[in-house]
Amino acid sequence: MSRVLPLRVELADLKDTLKEKEKKITNLEGRSVTREVHLGKVEGELAACQEALKEKTEALAAHVEKAKEVEAELLTDGTEAYGAGFEDALTQVACKHLEVDVAFFTPDNYVADGNIVPRPLNLS
Repeated sequence: MSRVLPLRVELADLKDTLKEKEKKITNLEGRSVTREVHLGKVEGELAACQEALKEKTEALAAHVEKAKEVEAELLTDGTEAYGAGFEDALTQVACKHLEVDVAFFTPDNYVADGNIVPRPLNLS
């Protein structure tokens, strides 16, 4: 009987330890479930953000493409207006100064020191 009592005390301690461990396991399982739920929410929010970013990127790409088209149209319109204005001015010079040969005057040339000089290309 003297051996039984210490074993019963040890068994009671082990049962208490087991109950504590079970509580910890239950607590950890609950926290794990909570974290998985939270992770699911975060993943959903991330997917929504990715979709919004994709839509904004596509919209930006369309806007850039439209801006390039407008730039090309403006360049064409500006070039045409420049050419038309030059031709109108050249016609006025030819009418006012009949003795001047305007055949050498082009938008690509200019007069410097009384000479017709090719205009340098600005390719920037």
